[in-house]
Amino acid sequence: MICCAERHNQLEPAEGKSGTSSICAATLAGSIIGDYQMDTTPLKEKYCPRCKKIKPAEGFYFDKNRSHQLRHYCISCSKEIALNYRKAYPARHRRYYRHSRQKRKRKVLTHYGNNVLACVRCGESRLACLTIDHIHGGGRKHFARINKYGSRFYSWLMQNNYPVGYQTLCGNCQLIKREENNEIANKIQMRPAAAKANGQRIR
Repeated sequence: MICCAERHNQLEPAEGKSGTSSICAATLAGSIIGDYQMDTTPLKEKYCPRCKKIKPAEGFYFDKNRSHQLRHYCISCSKEIALNYRKAYPARHRRYYRHSRQKRKRKVLTHYGNNVLACVRCGESRLACLTIDHIHGGGRKHFARINKYGSRFYSWLMQNNYPVGYQTLCGNCQLIKREENNEIANKIQMRPAAAKANGQRIR
């Protein structure tokens, strides 16, 4: 790379300015960025500049876009910063959170809708009408087992690389599927046995 840095010392600086030209600075910056490679070596410990403590790597959020793939601040400080931001800008936070949830939902529903944001049965495409359906049933038990509901369940699907066994259905088609597969009747029959096993009184 030919840079004007070799001759910028020969240039007479304008009044009140340094001798380095803007072209030189841009060229040098491009050279540095071009040669830079992010260090992704795993760390066992990391220093948090906010609380000024050295903590194990497990005490930092994962971030693939940062050096060593760890966030700049530890988890405790990150949560505190986020909490302070929510208190200072509640309306802005609600807008961002809502947009983030909808973006995540669109991505998951599109994947399980065969790359189309629509019900796989009737073609309904309104986001408010679409849901994730467990193809073989057992959705309630699965939600309780992984303790993920609503938006968190969409995150769980993404984090687990979109496991099989799910499809995008609208609310109407999901109710029709339950009726066709007799899922509602099976659920009602299971309630007395589950209550008896838990020692609860059957009404």
